[in-house]
Amino acid sequence: MTEQAANSTSKRIEYIDALRGFTMILVVVQHVASFYFDVTVESVSVHHYLQQIRMPLFFFISGFVFFKNDEYWNIGNATRFIKKKFIVQIISPTLFMLLYVIYREAAIEDALFSRYKYSYWFTYTLFQYFIFYLIAQQVIGIFKMKSPASDGILLLFTLFVCLLSTDAVCNRLPWNSNVNELLGTATWRHFIFFIAGVFARRYFRTVEKILDKTAIVPLCIVVYIVMNMFDNRSDTLTRILFYVTVGICGVITVFATFRRYRKTVSGKNRFGQIMQFIGRRTLDIYLIHGFFMITPILGFISDVSGINPIAEFFLSYIISLIIVAASIGVSSIIRLSPTAARFLFGAK
Repeated sequence: MTEQAANSTSKRIEYIDALRGFTMILVVVQHVASFYFDVTVESVSVHHYLQQIRMPLFFFISGFVFFKNDEYWNIGNATRFIKKKFIVQIISPTLFMLLYVIYREAAIEDALFSRYKYSYWFTYTLFQYFIFYLIAQQVIGIFKMKSPASDGILLLFTLFVCLLSTDAVCNRLPWNSNVNELLGTATWRHFIFFIAGVFARRYFRTVEKILDKTAIVPLCIVVYIVMNMFDNRSDTLTRILFYVTVGICGVITVFATFRRYRKTVSGKNRFGQIMQFIGRRTLDIYLIHGFFMITPILGFISDVSGINPIAEFFLSYIISLIIVAASIGVSSIIRLSPTAARFLFGAK
């Protein structure tokens, strides 16, 4: 069986679903730590290091599960795909964002014209990534390019998109800063990880051989540690190199760990079943979890700003797991309506 034939199956990979669940928990943990404990990515906290992995991993998985080797992206297929994704990636999140704005008694323009859109930015950015990828595929199709030429064009296009995300270029685009914030151009830097996921799925057999027969994982761990020890992001180029390098190293390490211990997160044990279930409900959790960020949960803590970082870390995880469970509960109620489940969460 060829590598492409091996990747044409639509069968779910259990440890990928579990990895999606793990990454979704990381997202909620970061939001909990920020909301309750005023933790930022620059704080003296483990979140500083999780931040370097969290979104690269999320977009890597998105690219991995998106890619199908037997998909033919002509104009018709691409248009149908975009129309279908527009509802679940744009319309549904916008409805939830509007509800959240009302819930928080905030201004809608503050959400729309902000980079992270009250934490609802991910689906908008992923939708744009789909468009970027399909544009590249149309170019490849027009010139009837085959690999490796098609891979080279896709990589060049990826570098171009990532370049547009830098402040130096963003500030020179032919529109004002509000348009940049509305489009979320600064978040396009994650596109490289989405494409990395696409390539990992396309050449999955090769990736598995590399993970099994080389010392790439220990090397990634060493590089990740060294990069953080000598972190000196003094200019745009070094910031980009740092972000991409530690992101790739983190993604490879976490991906390889889940693959190596795939029996632990398989559907044959309770832990694996839970992680996979969370992984299959990532969109639901992402859209709903913000509504459970309520201050009274931590009313028993008199001064959360001065809490011990270790205690904060564990409390963040405990609260996050409660919020994840509550979000799944609300999602399950909504999913009682097949129409609502299909419209809001893209359920088949």
